[in-house]
Formats: sequence, C-alpha cells, structure tokens
Amino acid sequence: MTIATARLVLQPCTPAPMLALLEEPERFEGLAWQLLTYVGLAVDDAGDGLAALAASRAGRTALLARVSISEARLDATLELLEAINYICRSGDEYLVNVPVLLERDRPIVDSTLSVGRDILTPWLGQHVNRMERELSSLSPLRSGLPFSLVFSELWHYVFGFATKPLAESGCFLTPRGAGRVAAGYVPFVWANSFYSF
Repeated sequence: MTIATARLVLQPCTPAPMLALLEEPERFEGLAWQLLTYVGLAVDDAGDGLAALAASRAGRTALLARVSISEARLDATLELLEAINYICRSGDEYLVNVPVLLERDRPIVDSTLSVGRDILTPWLGQHVNRMERELSSLSPLRSGLPFSLVFSELWHYVFGFATKPLAESGCFLTPRGAGRVAAGYVPFVWANSFYSF
C-alpha cells in the first residue's frame, strides 16, 4: 500500500535496509532515538492542537495563534489529525471529532467515576467470590491465569452486552455506527494533567 499526503509519499520497503541497521548498533540506536523524538513531538503537537480546538472550532490562522508550534508543524499536525478522523473541517474551520477531556472537565468526570465506584465496589465485594467459584471451570483459570485477568476480559463482554441497547436507542454514541472509522470503540483524548497512568 502506498500512502500519499500533500507533502510526502510513503511506500512500503523491504525489511532488508532496516535489518541491516541492526548490524550497526550505534547507527541503529541513534536513528531509533531520533525517530522516538519525532514521534514524541508529533504527539505533543497533536495534543496541543486538540486542546486548542476543544476550546472552540477555529480556522488555521486562529489555531496558529493558539498553539506554540511552527506553521509547518501545525499543517502536519492538522493533516495527521484529519487522517485519523480526530478532527474534521467545516468550511474553513477545524473542529474536534472525538471527546477531548481537559482539566475543566474534571468535576463531571470525577462525579461520573464516583457514581460507578459507589455502585460497583459494594456489588463486587458481595459477588466476586461466588463469581470466581462459578467461573473456575473456564480454561484460562484452569490454566493458571489469575481471576483478575479473566474477570477483566469477561467484564468487557458484559459491558458490551449491557451498553449495546443503550447505544442502539440513541442514549449515547454507538461505536459501530455509520461513519465510525474505528468500529468497536470511541477514541478519546485527555490532558496529562487530567489523568496519567
């Protein structure tokens, strides 16, 4: 597959040149760190652009005044964000196409998480031992995987079955709806100050 953008064309190459670099550890290490630096800058630029657009839609010129990156980097960032469907254009303006959580959103997110914790923590405390017993015949548990890992996987299925009717009824966005680029999930972005691992 060839990927063409306004400024560059990416074509797949054979792995031979990359494998040859492995025979030159000093050169490979230098290039790897350089690549990681570029990726880090691109992620930072994308975050800055999304945060600026989360405040309000903006045209390129107005957006340039909101971020502290060069025009070339802004153009590359907008192109990247548009390509992955995190932003879209409406006339001459850009607007976010995914949820962007910033510090201003902390109160509503904290209260939502609190409601979930208040409901699930006591329920899990009352039922987790019984679930572990009743699910003990599942092959992952018989193979020695910890119940916490198996439960996490099962929880995603339960959550999916529970939320599907809500999405179908229009209560909230369906991750499999028309126009979804990433079918099955809804990507979102948050500021590092808001939440970190």
